[in-house]
Amino acid sequence: MHLSRSLFFRLILTSVLFGGSGFSLFSEGSGDNLEYVLDRYLEVMGGSASLESIVSIYLTGAIVRPEDTRIPISILKKRPNKVRIIQHLKDLKVIHGFDGEKAWTAIESDDGIVLQELDSDSARQIIESAPMENLLVDVRDTGAVLELAGEVDIARSPCYQILARFPDGSNREFLIEKETFLDRRVSNFDSEGKLVTEFIPSNFKTVNGVLFAMKQLTRVDGEVQSTLLIDEVNINMGILDTLFSPPGE
Repeated sequence: MHLSRSLFFRLILTSVLFGGSGFSLFSEGSGDNLEYVLDRYLEVMGGSASLESIVSIYLTGAIVRPEDTRIPISILKKRPNKVRIIQHLKDLKVIHGFDGEKAWTAIESDDGIVLQELDSDSARQIIESAPMENLLVDVRDTGAVLELAGEVDIARSPCYQILARFPDGSNREFLIEKETFLDRRVSNFDSEGKLVTEFIPSNFKTVNGVLFAMKQLTRVDGEVQSTLLIDEVNINMGILDTLFSPPGE
């Protein structure tokens, strides 16, 4: 089965569902302005103590496509940087995973489980979906530098504009509402400055003291490609490490 690039973009959006460890890296000369915004953002997300208490997480819900196709999905994450994402597609399951060392994809059907060969770009996108942390509160190991770039209005609501600049020249733009310090939009740009994807989180809900976006739209070229709806959030369930390894290992 060939896995489309848009499928992997939907995996990356899980990284903005919740916060992280409370560690931030600021660009030189950013002063107290960026630090103030990130501190307030961290506070709204639940604070360092609540965020650091999360060892593992299990999310269930569905991806809804514009044509009303509903794809059940399960997302499991465990520190440090392990992920397993299961999409239920009629008579088969598409499973993506990263065990901290190896990214993999498998197709499960009545005939068994078959590992798929991944190109480097697909593997990278699975790995990028693994961190428990939101980039705004933990940029370690990403190589990104954060910069408070200015302000942008969304539906007449002023938002802080924070840019995360990556070593490969790509950028991620976060728009944080000034009044609530909630995420309003997250945009990914490639190394040439082209807008690749936009994520729009909403329906925020607090679970065990941590804020989650229970709904998130993904837009490509200005068109809604999918909507992730989270129905249930389970924290610290004691997930086994073996669930994140490729089948047969």
